[in-house]
Amino acid sequence: MTLKDFRIQTKLLVLIGLLTLVTVAVSAVGITRLTGMSASLIQVDTAGDAQLSGARMNQNVIALNRAEYRVAADPSADTVRAATAVTDENRKMFTERLGRARAVAGPDEAVMLDRDPGEVQDPMMARRAKMPRNLAYASVRAAVRSAMRRSNSSLRSAISWRAAR
Repeated sequence: MTLKDFRIQTKLLVLIGLLTLVTVAVSAVGITRLTGMSASLIQVDTAGDAQLSGARMNQNVIALNRAEYRVAADPSADTVRAATAVTDENRKMFTERLGRARAVAGPDEAVMLDRDPGEVQDPMMARRAKMPRNLAYASVRAAVRSAMRRSNSSLRSAISWRAAR
């Protein structure tokens, strides 16, 4: 039995069947690879979000540092109030972002985040410990500055009054 013993219709049907099998096989391989690539892209997206969150946590710590220096440069009541608002907002954002980082962390990252909570939150904890003391110092400094201005003004008035006599 050779190929020429078959009818043309049978030969065409066998050829169409083989092409169909090849098409199904190529499609199956393509779908499998795309599914794997989709999972990889989800991992890349998650890693990118974690990196962005880490960078934003760093920005929160920098904002706290700036608020502290701003209060040191100008310890007025308005500046202290603004710095307190910035501090509270950035602390809240830092804590939320740290929680999200823990939620999406893989096993290795979870070990790093959980090994010492003080070490991960050290920049925030250091600021949290120092900020009330610094704000209180700034308030006292502002009060002293205000009292010195009043006394200098009184002294100038007295000198001017004495010079006018």
